[in-house]
Amino acid sequence: MDTPVPSETPRPKVLLSGDAAARPAGLERALARAGFVVLEAADAVGTEDERTAALALVTLMPNGTGLESRFAEAQARVGPSVPLVLLLAAADPEHAAYALAAGAADVIQPPVHLGELAARLAARLREREQGMATRVASQMAPLLQRAGGPLGVEEVLGVVAGRLAHALELARCDALIVHPGERHARRVAIVPAEQFMDHRIDLSSWPALVDAARSGEVAMVPTPAPAARAHGDTEAPTAIALPVRGRGNVAVVFLLVPRAMRPMLSAAQLAFGRELAAAAGPVLDEEPGALAPDGHRDPLTGLERGRALEHRIRVEMERARRYALGVALVLLDLDKFSAVNAVHGSDAGDRLLKEFGALLVRDVRVPDFVARVGGDEFALLLPETGLEGARTAIRRLRYRMTDPGFARGLDVRPTVTAGVLTLPWPDSDRPDDVLALAEAALLRAKAQGGERIGTL
Repeated sequence: MDTPVPSETPRPKVLLSGDAAARPAGLERALARAGFVVLEAADAVGTEDERTAALALVTLMPNGTGLESRFAEAQARVGPSVPLVLLLAAADPEHAAYALAAGAADVIQPPVHLGELAARLAARLREREQGMATRVASQMAPLLQRAGGPLGVEEVLGVVAGRLAHALELARCDALIVHPGERHARRVAIVPAEQFMDHRIDLSSWPALVDAARSGEVAMVPTPAPAARAHGDTEAPTAIALPVRGRGNVAVVFLLVPRAMRPMLSAAQLAFGRELAAAAGPVLDEEPGALAPDGHRDPLTGLERGRALEHRIRVEMERARRYALGVALVLLDLDKFSAVNAVHGSDAGDRLLKEFGALLVRDVRVPDFVARVGGDEFALLLPETGLEGARTAIRRLRYRMTDPGFARGLDVRPTVTAGVLTLPWPDSDRPDDVLALAEAALLRAKAQGGERIGTL
């Protein structure tokens, strides 16, 4: 009796190679009936079929010579991540022992029962996926137990995204917080972290993601072309939305983007991914404020603030430590802001804050981060930047502020004072400590007089 592959899964591809004449009669037909896509390895060389094969079935005649080289050639062709099953045309325990010792997933010897052969191939695939799930789940358990302690909700979601990306061999995994009725979702993590992260995405371009968040069901999500281009993709990939429901119908959606060479995930992989994501569900109730709708964005300037700034500092500090890079945190204070309010009124002051925030956004590089700290104080986070790079950015900003179009109509010309902290800083690995040090650098600059740059 054949053991079929579940119909809801993408049919796994089996590459047939080796001695075609030595294959059992009816092999291809039996594998096809069992739910496999059967391909000749010679026809698949260099194609997507070869790159996305689930396993390789190599038929060899154990004639005493060349087995080692033929086995190594077959394994090299499909790569180390693809299970290789050896089908011997004649029983030979010594050759079978060698192949298993060399890394074969299984060895099948005559007499061959085609139904059993198909079942054993399916079993090898299940073992591979279950083994991966067990390893990653064991790593997740202690993390989720600590979630109520030193780790915040966003940190836990970020680590879950990282585990999903690793376990499912994804090109990218995003963690998004989606609120019912909100126009935007808040992205709190993206893996790999080196990629540029826009903290807010417009849900009008993601209807399938919204539907998944509402229903709590896994869904395929076509990625809008602008979003694909922002991540350097030549084509808009089809992602998979993996939602977890929290309080008040708030959903955390893990957006899974498979690799181009393996664009489909099996039902077993999706089931494991959902189980792993669901393990983060109880964490969502630990800190409800972290899931507040769009609470990180300043309503006047539209810039990020508060926890979003702290989260980005934490991400960039970790990246700087991992890759031995520098990062600069710059706090900016608008000089003469109180004079603008006194002479022109608070409405003019608000317009100046909005204009200054827009100037910062236009002037920074793609990986830089801009936030409003409060009042007339703003923050720039500059990855891969040292003290001199930060000074250059400040000088460029001051030059932009001299443009006649900036602060047009004001009798008082605003200037800026800056405090710079370069990271990593000894014994300071918390965002609030880092912000306090940058604030001290800013106060030092103010004490020296306007338009200075303070450092520690």
